[in-house]
Amino acid sequence: MNEAPLKIIVVDDEENILQSLKMALESDTHFEGAYFSNPEKALESVITTSYALALVDLKMRPLDGLELLGKIRSLRPETIVILMTARGSVATAVRAIKSGAYDYIEKPFEFERLNLLLERAAAYHKALSTLNRYGLKRETPASGIDTRNPAMLELLKTATHVADSTLPVLIEGESGVGKELLARHIVRNSPRHDKPFLTVNCAAIPETLMESELFGHEKGAFTGAVRDRRGLFEEADGGTLFLDEIGEMPLKLQARLLRVLQEGEIQTIGRSRPQKVDVRIIAATNVNIEQAVEEKLFRKDLFYRLDGLRLSLPPLRERPGDIPLLIDRFLKAGGREDFPLATEALHLLLNHSWPGNVRELENTIKHALLMAGQGRIEAEHLPDRLRREAGKENHGELLSLEAVEREHIRKVLALAADYKQAAAILGINTATLWRKRQRYGL
Repeated sequence: MNEAPLKIIVVDDEENILQSLKMALESDTHFEGAYFSNPEKALESVITTSYALALVDLKMRPLDGLELLGKIRSLRPETIVILMTARGSVATAVRAIKSGAYDYIEKPFEFERLNLLLERAAAYHKALSTLNRYGLKRETPASGIDTRNPAMLELLKTATHVADSTLPVLIEGESGVGKELLARHIVRNSPRHDKPFLTVNCAAIPETLMESELFGHEKGAFTGAVRDRRGLFEEADGGTLFLDEIGEMPLKLQARLLRVLQEGEIQTIGRSRPQKVDVRIIAATNVNIEQAVEEKLFRKDLFYRLDGLRLSLPPLRERPGDIPLLIDRFLKAGGREDFPLATEALHLLLNHSWPGNVRELENTIKHALLMAGQGRIEAEHLPDRLRREAGKENHGELLSLEAVEREHIRKVLALAADYKQAAAILGINTATLWRKRQRYGL
């Protein structure tokens, strides 16, 4: 049976462009279009009709594309919005994406390119619809962090609340837990969202190069300085600098960073006068900074400057209810819409301790997709370490298939938001799940 065409609304105040888009889209049976040259009339239609997709011009009157985007997102969060921009408006388009647009396309464009973009957007809309139908609704889509964990949701609220501040932020958490994602969430909700956001891994840059990387140098300042170089602080002026693994920063540079925080100025190598900069610092660490202070590996005064706003991200093992959400996200990112996991494979994923946190889970799903191809993901497609860990847990305890099934259903029920979602994860209908619950006393 053929699928019903997707409803799409197209808004452009240039009549000739609108008519060209109408001719192109009406030749495609996948879409059912509504076309408006007046953005206010388009908004009236959005109030009464649920559209899957919206194709919106950026520069219009009396509402511009950004204003219309905001109103569509407020009225119809399920509608996927694509912006059309003139050349030279890319910076504004990027800002729109941060405000919730799916993507943008520059005018003039070839209709083949537009069709590809619409196909991707349509697939994304279908994926979100499936997600919501199974009860796997993401609680915080704007943050880029998939969670329904109460502690994580509270942390995101706090991060959003402090986003408007100019104070530095210190994010703590194990490797792979999502510290940079949280930093980006803060920036996205701050007045600096359309300004530079630069990252530097303090553990990855040799100490001899880090000073020049951060503060820049002038030509001839030292051997090998054959030209002027702008440092990251200067590049990030007006925006945000994310200092990952700040606990690995050498003490000498910690003193220079403290001066930036206190005075708002940097000293470029080889330059006689300091230079004012306006950069917000978000730092992250996977080590215990307080212990590093006690061991004199980290400056106490710098710690106190960073400690005003401290956010601690819990490891994945402390929020197992997020694992199905993350699995679903990574599967879709790999092009699989059907949650193609065999029961034994899902059991291994749900019971793994995830010492590498979200990053380990993402890499595991990528590995499984590669090994499984277009088929169903079986336990054998997962990395050996997951099966070894499960083997250690069950060593000396041989369970019947019935006992394994009972334990697996119990864990899925504990993780799922409701019985409908649990049945979807298990690959059975709710009636079958009810019978199994009765049978196993769950």
